[in-house]
Amino acid sequence: MSQLKLASRREADQLIKSGSVFHRPPSSSSDSPSASSNSFIKAEVGLMVPASFSLDDITIEQSTSSILSPTEQTVILHKPIGFVSSQPEKVFDPKTDKHTYRYSPSIQLLEAANFHTRSSSSSSSPSAFSFLNPRHQQNAKSFATIGRLDVDSTGLLILSRDGTLAKAIIDENSRVEKEYLVKVNNTGDNSEIDLKSLFDQSDGYDLFLKNDPRPLKKIPLIEWAAQGMLRIVLEEGRKRQIRRMVEEIMNLKTVALKRVRVGEIRLDDLKSGTWRYIEKSELDAFFK
Repeated sequence: MSQLKLASRREADQLIKSGSVFHRPPSSSSDSPSASSNSFIKAEVGLMVPASFSLDDITIEQSTSSILSPTEQTVILHKPIGFVSSQPEKVFDPKTDKHTYRYSPSIQLLEAANFHTRSSSSSSSPSAFSFLNPRHQQNAKSFATIGRLDVDSTGLLILSRDGTLAKAIIDENSRVEKEYLVKVNNTGDNSEIDLKSLFDQSDGYDLFLKNDPRPLKKIPLIEWAAQGMLRIVLEEGRKRQIRRMVEEIMNLKTVALKRVRVGEIRLDDLKSGTWRYIEKSELDAFFK
């Protein structure tokens, strides 16, 4: 199974022990003229089979998601500009008279060549192979984005099959912080803009965005990180919220936007276009 890239050796043992793997008897493999499509038997750990065994000779009947560890269910990606967080929309191209995709989905970046191994990762941490073998690829569509980034933004993007984690991060009552670095078109000195006054939410004062009757949640932090660069921490994530805050409250334009943290997950040295698995400590922090 490992040689056929169906699973790692450890995963194959788990699948076989769970009674999920079936195969043709060695004497009737698919290269045999008398092979029958119904002649599958339950596999046993350690059973020797011919080297000629192919994918047609093995079947896995159990839902494979049940053997994924919690950290294998969530991927951390540094999304580059030009990729959409989820499935891209088709647009009409008058030159070809066809509907085509304008952008590529971020999940396409989850390739072995883009896998990032953290120096702090333990030897038991899952590898790129864990996600990229066919067992995962057939279920790739079940990985959903938790907290989207628009096509013009970059930074930390979480893709997961863990519904409990998704609820912990994006539920309307969630207090999970999301941190951003935002470059704006401020040509003057930072001190000329009074952020405290502009974003005052004290004494029951509410802030609103245009055409949205809901008051903004309390903003934990908004400060100047450098000349023309804001550091903003939010506990919510409305559509294009930061860009709208900058434009509607500050009367400025967002030049660049990068998400650098979600909860205890930090972008750190994860390069643009690369990905890694969530660490157990990062995952556990959402449920403390």
